[in-house]
Amino acid sequence: MTEVKVVDLTKRYGRIVALDRVSIDIHDGEYVSIIGPSGCGKTTFIKCLAGIVSPTEGEIYFDGKLMNDLPSEERGIGYVFQETALFPHMDVWDNVTYGPRVKGWSRDRTRRTARELLDLIKLMAREDAYPQELSGGARQKTGVARALASGSNLIFFDEPLGALDAKVRAGLRYEIRNLVRDLGLTAIHITHDQEEAMSIADRVVVMKAGRFVEIGTPYELYTRPRTIFGANFVGEANFLEGTVAKVSENSSVIDGGEGMVLESSETSISEGERAVAAIRPEYVSMEKKDGGEGICGYVETWDFEGSTTRYEVTLREHGHFAVRVPHLPSSPAFSMGDEVVLRVPPERVLLYPYPEEGLQRELDLEGKG
Repeated sequence: MTEVKVVDLTKRYGRIVALDRVSIDIHDGEYVSIIGPSGCGKTTFIKCLAGIVSPTEGEIYFDGKLMNDLPSEERGIGYVFQETALFPHMDVWDNVTYGPRVKGWSRDRTRRTARELLDLIKLMAREDAYPQELSGGARQKTGVARALASGSNLIFFDEPLGALDAKVRAGLRYEIRNLVRDLGLTAIHITHDQEEAMSIADRVVVMKAGRFVEIGTPYELYTRPRTIFGANFVGEANFLEGTVAKVSENSSVIDGGEGMVLESSETSISEGERAVAAIRPEYVSMEKKDGGEGICGYVETWDFEGSTTRYEVTLREHGHFAVRVPHLPSSPAFSMGDEVVLRVPPERVLLYPYPEEGLQRELDLEGKG
């Protein structure tokens, strides 16, 4: 296994800052996924680690050894791209054994390694098939096996499943994760698919404009994101602006104006300060208006999503609010135009200081983080 340490890594292209002093420690055997909007620097980061791109500043260490001036072929890594780029004139066996043969491994060691990998990815029966004869999933698994065949303990995945259809992608991501775990490897996985990252990673890094905005376990990033951008980018959230009207020992009251009042179990923001409340759609209960307390609005649209229905509720003076209701026997049905009341448990209301540059600027996927 391999431990990775990155210190203040920076990459500039003229005035463009692709990476802005990012740092991280990745432990032996850890599976880390990196997500973020297009152009945020994900691929630049992994290419710097792989030696494909030279950083402007900063340091990269593998197992305590400085890698900055070491060429890619001497870093002991495996790299799997979105496009598998298999040799079209070679069958599966020859593609997988190419690296060991170039390195001069013995025939017995090469055969043993290839058979173990092909058995793990369940492609032994297709060892004589050429890339054009394989499905997209089988080609990508062959690419993974080829990357691992040279004995790398550190493997990089750069959007490895992006070119596959949803059904194949969902199954293959778990196969890759299990393979990495079974072989005891350290992995860094770049993806634009949040669900993919959250389902397989030990930790997830959220990037924005060349910076690491948040690093945490999937559970931490979803339930307790530390930033407004993280709450917005990972999953879906509603955002409401207001002023902290009261702070007690265990809760805060946020006044959004026009009768909008929320209670949060967070107490870190002082009375009188502006704040932003973030609420996941599935944490909201919705009932037809009956005169009780809550956030009032009316159903504008709804979308069937399989196990849930997502309702778009218009709040007077406060825009739209998403509510996700599970399909259970006890779940009520709502129609467009229904007047409803929304209620949110205080422990499900995340609270953040109001950003200096405004809420929309903070939510902007392309803006500076």
